[in-house]
Amino acid sequence: NNGFTKRQFVLKATGPEENTNYPNYIAFELIKEKCNLLDQFNIGDELEVSFNISGRLWQGQGKPEQCFTNLQAWKINLVKQADEQTKIKSYLSY
Repeated sequence: NNGFTKRQFVLKATGPEENTNYPNYIAFELIKEKCNLLDQFNIGDELEVSFNISGRLWQGQGKPEQCFTNLQAWKINLVKQADEQTKIKSYLSY
């Protein structure tokens, strides 16, 4: 174990600007000591995430160059707790 930990999570974007016919899912990552930030939340909770954007270019031998983008979360706030019905539906969908 090299001491490096990484945790990924996905949120569905909501709000007046979002088109519900085409949901917008956003993948974030937590690194090292920030991995436990997610432990206090439940599926269905509405969250606000503060994050850094980083990107890098990579090119495999004989392959076209690719760009990778990471959204590294460093703060998560609860906006609205999921109601019991949402928690039950989320649990049953596993």
